[in-house]
Amino acid sequence: IELLSGKREINEVYFADDRLIDKPTLPDDKSCAAAAEVFNQIASYAKGKIYTLFLPTAAYIQSDKLPEYAPKEDQSAIISRLQARLSGNITVLDAITPLTSVKNSRIYYNTDPKITGYGAFTVYNYNMKSMGFQPATLNEFNIEYGTCDFYGELYDRTSYSKVSPDRVELYHYNTQNFPVKVF
Repeated sequence: IELLSGKREINEVYFADDRLIDKPTLPDDKSCAAAAEVFNQIASYAKGKIYTLFLPTAAYIQSDKLPEYAPKEDQSAIISRLQARLSGNITVLDAITPLTSVKNSRIYYNTDPKITGYGAFTVYNYNMKSMGFQPATLNEFNIEYGTCDFYGELYDRTSYSKVSPDRVELYHYNTQNFPVKVF
């Protein structure tokens, strides 16, 4: 009944023409301070360069696909506020610029709030240079298709039948392995 009345949202999920977009829940100043404190504690134990990345949601990058009544939150400002609370030895990488440059590509899943393999590759490729590395090209990856009929969390919350299932891609680097520490 809600859809027939013109509503384009159910269970905090917006319906775009070809996809579902999660309504973002944005942190307040207290949450930002608590998150920054956790990052700063981790950084105090680490040696060497420390990088972090705050990934914007599809609602921010693809805000032009949201209904007119949807709130337009400035996630860039939230990331800046969080970054200002981080210690000086933490470098925040940029995810907004590369994702915005390809925002009409498949960078977020149609039925899930997560970023796709291509979206992750785009962010990686952009930021490798800022970390002093030469980025790999897309041709250097073997792309494996895990499934072509994935329905994610947003679909589960809405059962909206006018959205296509997602194709899940796995990117495997062909040339060499890199030692990476993640904690």
